[in-house]
Amino acid sequence: MECARSAAAARVEQMVLGVSTRRYARSLEPLPKAITARGISKSAVSERFVYGTERKLAELMSRELRALPLVALLIDGVHFAEHVVLAAVGVDDRGTKHVLGLREGATENAAAVRALLGELVERGLDPERSLLVVIDGSKALHKAVVRCLEPMR
Repeated sequence: MECARSAAAARVEQMVLGVSTRRYARSLEPLPKAITARGISKSAVSERFVYGTERKLAELMSRELRALPLVALLIDGVHFAEHVVLAAVGVDDRGTKHVLGLREGATENAAAVRALLGELVERGLDPERSLLVVIDGSKALHKAVVRCLEPMR
């Protein structure tokens, strides 16, 4: 089981480093002739990569946040071609960063940011807790943060 985990980690690392699925087999060290390589075709590698990353993303997006001693929240949109991925990163009281959530959208609009913040609150982010919230100059980010995280009075 441990060997399978390390092989999966090596596959992910190579994909992240830019090895294409077509060239994956060539990136491996040669095996002795008596051993037949299995599961290294481009489709097998791609299928395992997609499955593994989907699983990890699901774990990340469902992780409980209540126990994290967060002192700061950073929110920004990262552009990928015509898509924007909103990212929320928390910083705890020891300075450790935690990816809290991601949300895909066409732009950094207030509805998408509110949805991301709403998911974080559902998973345990306390909107009543004092946090330093760091955003860029986006009016949509500001509007959503004020609406979702402003202390209830």
